[in-house]
Amino acid sequence: MPSIEILSEILPSAGPLPGPEVRAGLQESCLEQRGWWIRLLVERAGWQRVTPPLTREELSRFVLAYATDCIRARVMEGEWAHSPFFAAYLVCDWFVHLWEEQPRPVALLAQFRDRFAALYREGDRYQRDVIVCGILEHLPRPRSIRQFFRNWHEDAVLREALIEAWAPSPPNPPGSSHPGRRRG
Repeated sequence: MPSIEILSEILPSAGPLPGPEVRAGLQESCLEQRGWWIRLLVERAGWQRVTPPLTREELSRFVLAYATDCIRARVMEGEWAHSPFFAAYLVCDWFVHLWEEQPRPVALLAQFRDRFAALYREGDRYQRDVIVCGILEHLPRPRSIRQFFRNWHEDAVLREALIEAWAPSPPNPPGSSHPGRRRG
């Protein structure tokens, strides 16, 4: 795989992006290179320029795998790789993007929900905070999304995450201008 510098030079900043090169980039294992692809394809909406187009499933699997790896790796500084919290925001935004599509890709959304559950279950306190604060707290909460996560209510560990993320915040302490936190 070419370096990020070479990719930046050979891939056009406008116009179509060559599908074979993009698909090869999605197979990279290096978080830095994958972070570069995320920034190009997702953050700059370059996915709309890929010819032939990426499928929703291809791009969604890439976003989910990349965010999962960033959360697990805990890279805090990198030129292109995302920190765990930024990766969580990224995957949350992509989940919401998918949620708003019609028809709603329920099977694909279930893969995201189930990965969030696995990351929460396997995680220490830090990783669980990433899932709660970086994903769950930022999901819109219409009844349909709450229903989509209903299986979490049946599991004591996952129910704890939902309560922490979706319970009303306590009032501010007297004299404080900052919202209270629910951390124990």
